[in-house]
Amino acid sequence: MVNAALRVLGLRTWLRDSVYYPSRLVEGDAVYAANGYGLCINYLDRFQCADEFANSPAPTVFVVSYNHNLLYNSIMDYTTSEAFPYVSSPEAQLVDYELGLDNLLGNDQDQTVFWDRLRSQLQILPRESEYTITHILLAGESVTHPRFLASLRESMSELSLGTTTAKIQLAIDPTFIAARGAALYARRRQEVPSDCYEKLECEEMRLRERLHTSTLEELR
Repeated sequence: MVNAALRVLGLRTWLRDSVYYPSRLVEGDAVYAANGYGLCINYLDRFQCADEFANSPAPTVFVVSYNHNLLYNSIMDYTTSEAFPYVSSPEAQLVDYELGLDNLLGNDQDQTVFWDRLRSQLQILPRESEYTITHILLAGESVTHPRFLASLRESMSELSLGTTTAKIQLAIDPTFIAARGAALYARRRQEVPSDCYEKLECEEMRLRERLHTSTLEELR
């Protein structure tokens, strides 16, 4: 839609496929970045950005997304701690449409069975992971439900994923955290050409020009 609008206006965009950017953006990447992880300081220079994380530890991120309709879990195994990596490994995913909060709260039968199943589903991916979970990140409008959080903590403690290994992250509102991370990526992606960078001298030159450009008041 954005590119179509640009064409109508007779403008061109530098956004195109590039080996220096991820081929896809998944929810786990967006949630990881929205929590403030893996964001390089000098993102205007794609190569310096990669250098910032060249020797960083490789995190294993467990993303738990929960809403009224489904439970979605994924595990991201990063090669470095950089967010939005252009080299990504396949993610493990689990989706259960029968464990949405509406289904759990709307069933008047044995609630214990449903919550036990939810705890079991939360443990599947961490059990199968080759690496130790380093981050547990939350997303979705129902993920802060008290009973869900209690179930999550219980299931992680059973796997010895406590405060000594991975802490459940609830620093910011998780309701739209995936959208926030995706918007962050889109903004950075649109500010920087895919495979080039602009030297600092260019920005310094623009600043000098602004300082010496006559204002409307000076022209009167």
